[in-house]
Amino acid sequence: MRDYLTRRLEGAEVKLSRVVYDKFGGRVRADIADKDGDIARALLMAGFARAYRGERRQSWCE
Repeated sequence: MRDYLTRRLEGAEVKLSRVVYDKFGGRVRADIADKDGDIARALLMAGFARAYRGERRQSWCE
């Protein structure tokens, strides 16, 4: 995943939108996009991430 993101984002302009901080001001949630679109969607499509909707997290190992 690191190599994928390096190739995609190196020298690219990145836009953050809908930025939300947690109640302690630490963690940040944001929509992140470059000229080719949504980074999170690209990571999902490439198999580097899984959607998380609040359920119990599953292991990456089979």
